[in-house]
Amino acid sequence: MIKGIDGKKNHIRFTVDGFLESILVILMILNCNSIYGRLATTTFYIEEMTTVLVVLLFIICTQKINIKKKVFHFVVGVELLSLLYLLARYSSSDKSNFILQFIIFLPCMVLYLSQNRAKRGIFSIYEKFSKYIFIISTFSSVVWFLAEIVHAITPNVTVNITWGTTHAVQGFYGLYFETQKENTFGIFMFRNTGIFCEAPMHSLVLTLALIYEMFLNNGKNKTRILILCIYIVTTFSLTGILCIAIVFLLKYWKSIHSKKRIVRILYYMVFCALAIGAIISANFLINIKSGTGSYTLRMIDYIVGIRAWMDNPIFGTGYNVLSNLYDYKTALMIDAGMNQRGIGFSNSMTAIFGQGGLILTLIYLTPFVVIIAKKKEINLKSWSIMILTLLTTTIFHARYVIFYFLALAYVVAFEFGTTKIEKQ
Repeated sequence: MIKGIDGKKNHIRFTVDGFLESILVILMILNCNSIYGRLATTTFYIEEMTTVLVVLLFIICTQKINIKKKVFHFVVGVELLSLLYLLARYSSSDKSNFILQFIIFLPCMVLYLSQNRAKRGIFSIYEKFSKYIFIISTFSSVVWFLAEIVHAITPNVTVNITWGTTHAVQGFYGLYFETQKENTFGIFMFRNTGIFCEAPMHSLVLTLALIYEMFLNNGKNKTRILILCIYIVTTFSLTGILCIAIVFLLKYWKSIHSKKRIVRILYYMVFCALAIGAIISANFLINIKSGTGSYTLRMIDYIVGIRAWMDNPIFGTGYNVLSNLYDYKTALMIDAGMNQRGIGFSNSMTAIFGQGGLILTLIYLTPFVVIIAKKKEINLKSWSIMILTLLTTTIFHARYVIFYFLALAYVVAFEFGTTKIEKQ
């Protein structure tokens, strides 16, 4: 609790606290390659506003800064590593975003969370993230169903976005945009991309909300969990569908394993049936992606990241500048007989290795590895496993949401603040 002069002042303080956190969550969502963050004709300066807001959140909502020695040491360590990396790769990095994200946002978020000022402890922002994603995706998914399944409504919005190239996309009431049309289960239709530029990003934020509800909220809101799973399936994202299976396996494996023999047998039978169904669906989707070249590009991306890291093991090729990887990817695409198009990554892990080298890899992975290795809480371990899984399969290493999760993971891993989580 925040201690103020009187109860009224405390109430106002909490209102400001919650309001600023809500704005921060909305900005982080828009930063996840949303249509609104990629408009070709309008710039909202989302990155800059997000960073400034975190600084304000820390300053305004902290009456008395009482920084623990280990938190101070952490901040100094991150700043020194970040500055060392920036000096080494100054000319080949996205300098502005690196400074905003590593040198300002990450330390300030750790300091804010470590003060334990929020109503629900360090998970207050994540709780809002899950709630807002659920609300936004509900509107988007209803509109997607009416537009693509029932064909009851027609596009009424057209916007130009910069995503690969600058091109126009049609939308419905600003809640859903037609960005990806694929042959899904033999039917050509638009995937449920919501307000995002591609389905994997919609699937990503939905999965992040799902793992909050399952692990950090201890699965209490079962209706929301079911609906989030349905929304993920409508994105037709192979990663999303497989993540659902992994989430439920992690959640219920321990409890089922301790049950009676007959219960375990029934569980194994149901799980095997679901696994077979998932494998069949996965193979079907992989064949579709192989036919479109998506699967081959994903495999090439992994190889590119590894080769770039082997050539530049300490500092990588430079933060968030994909053109540094052009030579690696061009050579592999020529060998594969593919057109030389697109030099971006399809997953975060090899982008971290290739672009960030050992320095940034340590910053990204350390807290999650520590939680898995050292923490006793199964839910926290499972949450960390899922974040690492998403980093391995989805590209979002330069989005602000991962820097929030990094700060959260550091606070949990090294006990910078109080972790309020129900035991499983």
